[in-house]
Amino acid sequence: MKQFSEVFDEIKAARRKHDKIAVMVKYGTNDYNYPSARTFQAMLLGNFHPGVRFDTPIPDYKPMDVPVTFGYTSLYDAMQRIYIFQTNDSVIRDLWRPQNPRSSVLPVTRKTEILIQILEGLQKDDAVVLSNLLTKNFQKAYGITEAMVREAFPGLLGPN
Repeated sequence: MKQFSEVFDEIKAARRKHDKIAVMVKYGTNDYNYPSARTFQAMLLGNFHPGVRFDTPIPDYKPMDVPVTFGYTSLYDAMQRIYIFQTNDSVIRDLWRPQNPRSSVLPVTRKTEILIQILEGLQKDDAVVLSNLLTKNFQKAYGITEAMVREAFPGLLGPN
């Protein structure tokens, strides 16, 4: 199974719009039997939905320089705690559990400590993907646009 950083690298390497969309559909649907399709869609939702906001800046951390899949934790696991870094006024308050959201009322210092722990537990390339999600930087980092996400997954981001 590919790690999320490898999926996003594959999207970045695709030169044309329809090739990028094909890669997104490949890993974002269960047709390919990619077990983390839901997580991949949650990442795209978090990055491109205007009602999702994050309030924790990316802190300095020590990247884990180990081979892919050798991190202490995975981005799949980290996404289950993404609600901690969302603002409580986000339209979708929990990307992982939109129907049963949890909210976080932790102080920013504690949120920052948790984020450092997560980032330092991830393999360095997956930590970059998470940082790009929290800064809503997928367009610049991977060449993914909101229009591409809407085409690949109609209805994911809601109405225009």
